[in-house]
Amino acid sequence: MVRRVHRGRREVAEERTVGRGRVVTLTTAGRRLLAKALPVWKKAHAATERLVADPDRMRLDLIALS
Repeated sequence: MVRRVHRGRREVAEERTVGRGRVVTLTTAGRRLLAKALPVWKKAHAATERLVADPDRMRLDLIALS
């Protein structure tokens, strides 16, 4: 297994025997950054939902596209 840390915020462990499996974990710095970003994301999400006539329908359409 190979471990790499990206910008000190997340750690990626790749399983070399299979070549496809990856486990991504947040470091302590990554968790702190996520905690700071979450309120900003929630505010932006709420503002977007107010602009859309039918947010639930939009969600279903986006799921269908993915």
